[in-house]
Amino acid sequence: MSKLDQDVFSCILSFIFDSHTIYKILRAIPTTDSFFSLTLHRLCQLPIHLSSDGQSNTASLEIVNLLLSEASSASILHAIRHLILSFGSGSLAPRLPDLFHKTRNLQILDWGDGVGPSANDFDALQKLERLKTLRIDASVERSNWKMDHFANSLGKHLHSLILREVDLDMYRSIEAQSKHFSSYHMLRHLSVDLTGGVWDWDGLGSPQNGASDRFVFANLGFPALTELHLTVGDLTIMGERAGPMDLVDWKPLKELSLTVLLWWVSNFHLIIL
Repeated sequence: MSKLDQDVFSCILSFIFDSHTIYKILRAIPTTDSFFSLTLHRLCQLPIHLSSDGQSNTASLEIVNLLLSEASSASILHAIRHLILSFGSGSLAPRLPDLFHKTRNLQILDWGDGVGPSANDFDALQKLERLKTLRIDASVERSNWKMDHFANSLGKHLHSLILREVDLDMYRSIEAQSKHFSSYHMLRHLSVDLTGGVWDWDGLGSPQNGASDRFVFANLGFPALTELHLTVGDLTIMGERAGPMDLVDWKPLKELSLTVLLWWVSNFHLIIL
């Protein structure tokens, strides 16, 4: 039987797009084997999901420790383009600044629920000039993001910002940073989900997530947006006022995408070009 060639093995790995499968293969290979670095490199080419939830915490710690070990060359770490993070406090969070410092080609950061970035995280992230897309679980209760640190650091380099499940507290925090957002000349795409929690319910009928049609939205100051995606509750846009369209200067927009959550159906989606 002929020996498996490294080029053939790399070709096989290139057809595997599930990072969990790659990780299982990686654990089966001795670190001294030449196939180990090939597999680790393939893992870094895929979105890497790090989580502190249950069994995922152990695997995530192993991945981070492996990436920060001497077994990982700079070229392997530079292959990382997309990180997906979801965790609370624990042994994983303190390792993140070191990881960010070594992932200089990171392009997409997806920060789910759990603890928001620390000051050290922001210091490391703002040095990643290739980081262009940031997705945030923007519920204050679930993510505890410090928007003042964000607005003064990594935000100015972004091309795309996605804010999921924004609640009223997070909206107020975002609104307070509008003077900093006016300098975001690179940001082209903004996606905001305004359905996190109950905002200004008047106590009549059943409460809906998000704002009522009486809520007054302020312009957030982004000067260069060309694409806007809004997710709102149906009652938020039932009034005669512009409502969430006041968040931006809509005249320069080339694309507006609106998802309306209706109480009697799942949702209604409208794209305006």
